Amino acid sequence: MLVSGIPFTGTKDNTIDGVIYAQCYYEYSGIRAYLNGGVYKNDSKDKNDHVGKGFLDTAFAKVDGVTSGQELTETGERIAETEIYNSVSTSHNNSFTNEVTKEGETSTFFSDTPIKDKIFLLSYKDFIYSKYFKNNAARKKTGTDYAIATGYRVGGGFAESWWLRTPEGKQRTYTIASSGAKVVGTEHTRKFVGVVPALCLEKIESSDPIDPVEP
Repeated sequence: MLVSGIPFTGTKDNTIDGVIYAQCYYEYSGIRAYLNGGVYKNDSKDKNDHVGKGFLDTAFAKVDGVTSGQELTETGERIAETEIYNSVSTSHNNSFTNEVTKEGETSTFFSDTPIKDKIFLLSYKDFIYSKYFKNNAARKKTGTDYAIATGYRVGGGFAESWWLRTPEGKQRTYTIASSGAKVVGTEHTRKFVGVVPALCLEKIESSDPIDPVEP
C-alpha cells in the first residue's frame, strides 16, 4: 500500500464537454491521474499535472529521477491496458444511480462505457468477489518499500484504510477500513488514505489473455 498525498478528487463537480460529473467520479479523479501519470481535469483550483511523475512513471522507471518520457523497466513494459468498468453494476446497490439535481441537470456517478488504464483501483464488486480478500487479515494493508521511500508512515495522520474506485454517495467514495473488517464511505477530499494499485501483466511469448496480478 502507498499514500499519494493527494485527494481522490477536488471539492466540486466537474463539467467536461457539457456533462456534469460527480465529485467522486473515478474517470476524472485526481487519484486516477496520479496512478497513470495523467492530467487531472477539474473546474476547481485543485488541478494537478502528473505527466511523467505519477505512480506508473516512478515505480517502474529504469533509473532514479523522473522526467517526462521516462523509460519503463521490463516489468513496466509488460503492464497491460485493462478495461475498467465504472457502471452501476460495480457498486453494492443497483438502485444508486446518476442523480438529477433540483435544477434538472444530471450529476454523473457511473458510466456504462469502460475506460482503459494500466494502473487502476479496484471496484466494490472487484473487492467483494476477489479470492484475495477472504478475511480481515488479507484486507489489512501496510506500506510497501516504495511507499516508505515516498513518505508513508504508520500513524502521524497517515491512515491505513485504502481507496476503492466506487462512489458511496455524492461526496464519499468506498474505502476498506484499516482493520480490514468493513467497507466504509470516506470523504473524497481526504489526502492520506491508502492506495492499493492494481494491474495486469501480459504473458511472455504468449497470445493468451492477460493474467491478473494480486493487488
